[in-house]
Amino acid sequence: MRFPALALLVLSLSLAASSVFAGDLKESDDGFQHRGPSLRVGALVPITDGYADSEPGILLELGYWAEFADVVVEPRVGIRFDVQPEHGNYVELPFDLGLQYLMTQSDFAPFVGGGIGAHWFYEYLREDIVLGEVIQSTSVYEESDHQWGFVAFGRAGLAFFRTRAVRLVLSAEFSAAFVELNDRSNPYSMNFGIAFVL
Repeated sequence: MRFPALALLVLSLSLAASSVFAGDLKESDDGFQHRGPSLRVGALVPITDGYADSEPGILLELGYWAEFADVVVEPRVGIRFDVQPEHGNYVELPFDLGLQYLMTQSDFAPFVGGGIGAHWFYEYLREDIVLGEVIQSTSVYEESDHQWGFVAFGRAGLAFFRTRAVRLVLSAEFSAAFVELNDRSNPYSMNFGIAFVL
C-alpha cells in the first residue's frame, strides 16, 4: 500500500505545483506549441536475466519532441549498455516512437504515455567453470547472441519550463522486449532519465 499512496502524493503535489508555475503556452502557426531535438541521458536497470545477468547500465538517446496542446509525439534512437561486465555484457539499440499525454498546460506538467519500437539486442555471457576437488582445472564457458525484437514501453514523468526556449523532462520507463537471447528470458527493464528539449 505504500507505493500507491506515494504515487498519489507525488501526483497531487505535481498538480498543485503546476498551478504555481503556470504560464501561457503559445501555439505556432502550424499547430505545434514546441518542437525540436531532445537529448536524454540516464540509467537502465535490468529486471530479467535477458541482459547478461548484468548490473545497471547507461543510456544515451536522441529524439525529436513534437508537442501539441496536450500530446507529445517523440521518435527516438539511442544506445544502452552495461558498465560493469563481470559475467558478460549487453548492448541495446532502440528505435522507438512514443506518445505522451500532458496533464496540464503550464510550465510544470506531469505526463503519462507509452510507445512501441524495434530494438537490436546483443548479449555476451561468460562463466568460469571449475572442475575437480583436489586437482582443479578451470575452463571458460562463453556464449553470445544478437537479435532484433519488438518492444513495448510505458512511461511517466514531469516536463519543466514548457513556456521557455529549453525544456527539461524527467521520466521513468518500463520496457518489455519480445525476443529471446541465448535461449533465456525476454529482456525486461526499467530506465530513468533526464532529457533536454531544444
